[in-house]
Amino acid sequence: MIEDNLRKDLLSEKPIENVFQKHVIDGSSYFFNKAINKPDLEYDFRYELANLLKINLHDIIIVGSAKIGFSLKDHAFNKFDHVYNTSRNPNEKSDIDVAVVSNNIFEEISRNIYEISKHFNPEWATENWKTNNFNSMPKNLLKSYTFYVAKGWLRPDLMPLIYYSSAPWVAFIERWRKELGRKISIGIYSNWYYLKHYQMDNLTDLRVKLLELKIQ
Repeated sequence: MIEDNLRKDLLSEKPIENVFQKHVIDGSSYFFNKAINKPDLEYDFRYELANLLKINLHDIIIVGSAKIGFSLKDHAFNKFDHVYNTSRNPNEKSDIDVAVVSNNIFEEISRNIYEISKHFNPEWATENWKTNNFNSMPKNLLKSYTFYVAKGWLRPDLMPLIYYSSAPWVAFIERWRKELGRKISIGIYSNWYYLKHYQMDNLTDLRVKLLELKIQ
């Protein structure tokens, strides 16, 4: 499940920040390079999104299982397309997770949602922030949204529908969803500090499990 080079680095005394830089930032993505064998398409994908958002290409990276071949976020470390390979249900294919690192975009969106929600007015949230395109069952999306904002991260799947429907990346996601045949998920980080530590925490957990022989 875990690529030999990554396994070797995790079992070494290499600082976890070096592992993050080598495999998450600098490493080639599993999806574009191995799953579909179209490495040039990754550049086109990132370039188009960077151009759309008017930010540097290097501030857009593929993360998650599409990057390293397995998921870190749920601590089960399931291989990319693990569920789909069993069910063969196209709706259960793994997402392509994309990190956008831009304080300007983070602040602009945060202000827009703050104003749209009437400064996080509880009554407005009860009426307008119960469901969106990603969450059809009523839940406290505002609470989840602000939890991640505190971690320096904007998650579009937790945004109110009234904002998301006009977000600048919607058309981009739809076009590439059709092109790649799977969902595209974007996360917007206020700076590299938050992205780095989110990824490093998960890599540290993976290192511990490898050292304790809890995972192969």
